[in-house]
Amino acid sequence: MDNLVVLRAVVGEALSVKVYRGFAPLSELARISRPDVFHPDTNPRGTQRDLNVAHAKEAHAYAGNASQQEKRFWPEIVLNIRRMRGIKITTLQKVKGGGEFVKITVNVQQLELTEINPSISRVDGNHRLYFAQGDAKRKLKPLATISPFAITQGLSPDDELRIFRDINNEQRPMNTSHLDNVIYRLMPEHKVFVDKRELWIAEQLSKRETSPFAGKVYVGGKKEKGRYLITLRGLESATKEMLGISQIAGKLDQEKLYKLVENYWAAVQETWPSEWSDTKNYKLMTNAPGLSALGRVGGKLVDTQLRKGRVKREDLLTSVAQLRQFVDWLKTSEMMRGMAGPGAAKRIAEAIEKGLPGEVDLGTIEV
Repeated sequence: MDNLVVLRAVVGEALSVKVYRGFAPLSELARISRPDVFHPDTNPRGTQRDLNVAHAKEAHAYAGNASQQEKRFWPEIVLNIRRMRGIKITTLQKVKGGGEFVKITVNVQQLELTEINPSISRVDGNHRLYFAQGDAKRKLKPLATISPFAITQGLSPDDELRIFRDINNEQRPMNTSHLDNVIYRLMPEHKVFVDKRELWIAEQLSKRETSPFAGKVYVGGKKEKGRYLITLRGLESATKEMLGISQIAGKLDQEKLYKLVENYWAAVQETWPSEWSDTKNYKLMTNAPGLSALGRVGGKLVDTQLRKGRVKREDLLTSVAQLRQFVDWLKTSEMMRGMAGPGAAKRIAEAIEKGLPGEVDLGTIEV
């Protein structure tokens, strides 16, 4: 293998840092760089977090499967040249008005390619580069896929840390409901149902006119004040809770399963109409803890109704109505006062479940 790696770049400034920007095969960027992995004892000046192998494999698959059929993109991989030994930067052309085009020649044999203070440090993009040279043990091939890069020169480890922090922490994270909606829109519906059925059901609940959640679920993007009962992620979580508890519902086909879930939530709405609509005074009911609790209760209740063959909306309303006396959703009530945190949903569910019928031997049930 040739010991020289040649990159071509344009020189400019990103805010207050001089940067060489260009494009190169991922395997070449991986070959000339290493992460400076932090360890409190052996490398206390290190900058990189511990590797998540699964995440690194996902990045390899994402880049390796890039095709014209599905457009794929990621931002620049950021590297920093700490020491110039083995590295030569040659100006190819100066640009009128400022800037220049350069050639960066790297002699790999002269680099220190260790995970403690490497010659070229990976500031951001270690997971994307980690398997880019391939891995025979994991049957991963080297990646010739072209990626953008940004190379800085002479930044201190503390400067690298600040940039890493700014890239990974100080930007506003994407809203989870918006992200879930993006996933839903990009996948064929049948595949969403197979891979993430709780997301598919939550999306349908947010759209169908017969659903009590129609138009009242925040699915990302611009918010309208006073419109929403819950976020898409919250409804998805409640649905996942329900399907996880139920031992029978998952055997239904796609449309029957949806109608079962919709009928249950419609029964909940009709049982507690004031609590459903008055989100100010009965906040916990349609917030994550309340809906998660009702999802858990729903998983048990629909199993009972499926065994009886009585799962129409009116059937479920009769059963849900019997639970009304076991919960007081008023936020100032003794039951709801101080109800918060991860245990709130469990405590609310346990209170409501006192109204459920006793367990039935599943071995005697035919589905």
